[in-house]
Amino acid sequence: MSGVRLAGFVSGRRMLRETCAELRDVAPESIDIGVEPSGRPFVRNQAARPLHLSVSYSGELVAIAVSLVGPVGIDVEGVRRVSEGVRRWTCSEREMLVLAGLAEVEQESEFIRLWTMKEAYLKESGRGIRGRLSRLHLGLSASRAGPTQWRSIRTDNSAWITVALRSTERQWARKIDYRLDTPLPN
Repeated sequence: MSGVRLAGFVSGRRMLRETCAELRDVAPESIDIGVEPSGRPFVRNQAARPLHLSVSYSGELVAIAVSLVGPVGIDVEGVRRVSEGVRRWTCSEREMLVLAGLAEVEQESEFIRLWTMKEAYLKESGRGIRGRLSRLHLGLSASRAGPTQWRSIRTDNSAWITVALRSTERQWARKIDYRLDTPLPN
């Protein structure tokens, strides 16, 4: 694991423990986080009302989401230029056509937003990424797929964060705590 990746992992675990501890009104050290075979983090020995967790790392960016209402997924990605091959691996044919109709600078940003939408959705579902993202068509204007809703947020440092949550409640964004952090250098 690279130094940046390790720093992101440690920062993500710290952020998850602190947020879960706030919600449970306990010390962060008392929160024991495990990992399911799919890679999804979870709190061991949970109380009656479980916390649902998700974490994402991208370069030096780390984002977490903790939900009280249902499974959650989060993804963070910095806006950057990607190869045509990565675009084709990620986008359905219809999504590629919509992106092609945008100005070049918008294409980069909207592609990254779509990428975060797909990863957050797959994390929420518990499936994770198992093959080409292009097989999953969400579309650039979508805000839900079945019972899953998501919100995308553009950060000040040119990154997109998307949080996906399985919930029928309209005001779910008030019930989720997401944070963005940059790991401290050693």
